[in-house]
Amino acid sequence: MTSDIHSIDVLALAALPDGATPASSSLDEFYTVLASNQRRRLLDHLASVGRTRFDALVDAFAGEYPTRSQLEKVIYHVHLPRLVDAGMVDARDGVIDYDPPASFEQLFDYVEEHSTVDEGGTHSADDGFELLANARRREMIALVEEHNQISLPDVADEVTVSEAGTSIVEVDPETVLDVYLSLYHDHVPRLEEAGLVHYDQELDLVAFRTEGASHAASAE
Repeated sequence: MTSDIHSIDVLALAALPDGATPASSSLDEFYTVLASNQRRRLLDHLASVGRTRFDALVDAFAGEYPTRSQLEKVIYHVHLPRLVDAGMVDARDGVIDYDPPASFEQLFDYVEEHSTVDEGGTHSADDGFELLANARRREMIALVEEHNQISLPDVADEVTVSEAGTSIVEVDPETVLDVYLSLYHDHVPRLEEAGLVHYDQELDLVAFRTEGASHAASAE
């Protein structure tokens, strides 16, 4: 059950096995759903009942918020849209059906293989899934782990090729620059803060941090 997950192996889940990888955008949504303990608990409940009415779903989690109205708003405006966007549930006319695609069922199994109910993973579940909820970060984690250290321009090239589905010589240099800047300003700082990489700005080099890979952070 995903709600039992306490920590995860971010490195293992950044590069999924062949046959278990949906489109990058779908995988972004999959990990985004799992990046909240409350959403994981909602998901487990929906998986157990299959179909339920919205009011009954709220009843199942009553008492977790000061008022029922607050709980309804959080589920309706925050969590349910995430589940619908990810294709995990269908919600209409006050009825919610749990109906994830088959590829997600495979992913759930793989996630559980690389998750623990204690602090045995590399990162807490919420933090780890949040790191994984972006294709560029997943690609970067996999590249740095594979090479141990790699220049950021090379990472940008690899990410660009992956996104464009063509060779780097056929890609507009401005596109590569945009990818580089997004890595530099957004994704590298996140991975560095998470203890997975070290960035040498002078050399423009990203290195794998072994101590980060063995760090287990407790879930909130």
